[in-house]
Amino acid sequence: MGGEPAQISSSEIESLRLELERAKENHNSKEYTIECMEKRIESSNSIFKRKIDILSLGRLKLIDENRSLMDQLASKKEPKGTSSKIISSEGIPLESDGADAVPLS
Repeated sequence: MGGEPAQISSSEIESLRLELERAKENHNSKEYTIECMEKRIESSNSIFKRKIDILSLGRLKLIDENRSLMDQLASKKEPKGTSSKIISSEGIPLESDGADAVPLS
């Protein structure tokens, strides 16, 4: 190990250059694959969020419809001229013969 720089042939330099180029291409390919995966994940998340929003809206509409039907049913069961107060399973007060009633459950 005297102070002489190591001699590298031009064929070794070319071989190392090609190896470095292949490593860069491999790295770029993996980066591209990761970017594509991230875009697919973002797209899936967007789709799932839209589906959740649609299902939540549908649920709210069904709750409103159910509440309306419960009100209609309660008004049909009431004899004319009487008033009653019953608490439905949703916590909505309904009228009942002047006495307050609550569910036992």
